[in-house]
Amino acid sequence: MKILMVESDLDKGGIGSVVMTLYRSLVLCGISCDLTYYEGNKPAQCILEEIKKNGSNVWKLRNIKSAGFWGYISQIQKLCKTNEYTAVHVHTSLLIWIVGIGARLAGVKKIVGHAHGAKFLNYSQRVLFLLEPIGKLMNQMVCTDFVSCSQASAEYTFGKKAVFIPNYIPFKDIEGISISTAEKLRRQLGFDESMLVFGYMGSLDGVKKADFIVEVIEELRKKDIDAVALLAGNTQRKDYFQTLIKEKGLEKYIKLLGFRKDCDILMRVIDYYITASESEGMSVSLVQAQMLGKPCITSSLLSPENDLKIGLTLKIDGYDSTHWASEIKEKINSGFKAKNEAEAISEISESEFSEKVAINKLLNIYAEGECRKDARGQK
Repeated sequence: MKILMVESDLDKGGIGSVVMTLYRSLVLCGISCDLTYYEGNKPAQCILEEIKKNGSNVWKLRNIKSAGFWGYISQIQKLCKTNEYTAVHVHTSLLIWIVGIGARLAGVKKIVGHAHGAKFLNYSQRVLFLLEPIGKLMNQMVCTDFVSCSQASAEYTFGKKAVFIPNYIPFKDIEGISISTAEKLRRQLGFDESMLVFGYMGSLDGVKKADFIVEVIEELRKKDIDAVALLAGNTQRKDYFQTLIKEKGLEKYIKLLGFRKDCDILMRVIDYYITASESEGMSVSLVQAQMLGKPCITSSLLSPENDLKIGLTLKIDGYDSTHWASEIKEKINSGFKAKNEAEAISEISESEFSEKVAINKLLNIYAEGECRKDARGQK
């Protein structure tokens, strides 16, 4: 069995993180797996070294704008034919079917389309109006198998149901996070133990509505909750956020941290995870927060798969910051607090959200009933 995972960026953003997590699990199972990235998105040296150490290849692809439609297909066809992949697992949203055509022309029998989001964020509305219905139809025609992190993502990308593969985080990665390091970072950020630290990690723009979190923190403080927040993620509107925070007099209480590579440590710093996002296939940050036993506050619009069903989520309707603050205060006063980490991990390990369940599903799809190794090394 030889797998090619096609993704544009392995180093930044949620999808790249999910792909690398799947890759590492497959390698532990003894599966030969190669990866791709787009020119201009070269992964960090540590990732390249990890892939090389595992005996895998990571191939640079030209994006469709640079290569053109047929040029893009041609490079996929050549790559698959040269390396004789038995399955191609595609993560590139709107381009799933285009990658699939290249793989089919090379004779690959197994094309796995993987839906990650309930909205495509990097395309104009005009492009989406034209490509969404075409993409759904072509995905159904080209792919042999369909997997997704949520039913909403499956419907949006494929127009049909798909096998649920959660955006899991290996338990060993959670257990390796140092509590003392997190406590030190909390002090460095200027947050003392009496404060309630709310945190969000991810893109701050578009449907993520991170500016609404600023409004909620303002309202919580009006209600005598000593609320502070850290916002960690990329934004094209840094000046806007800085101005918004300053105008509300919250410079001491909200830290705009930008893109961070230590989000696993930041997750231990916070007391509550909060997201006002209108759309998430399955948020890796929300998964990690719940695995650490952190209470999570979300918009009710999120896919139900974002709730790992261990009693740690508060879902709030609408976008009225005063209402959100009232709901949060009431919930906190009624005992909405962190769960023991070991207890949270134990509950998740026996559920459909665990690494073992996810990887065994994926291996079954790849193998088509052939004898295979069971997933090993997972709890």
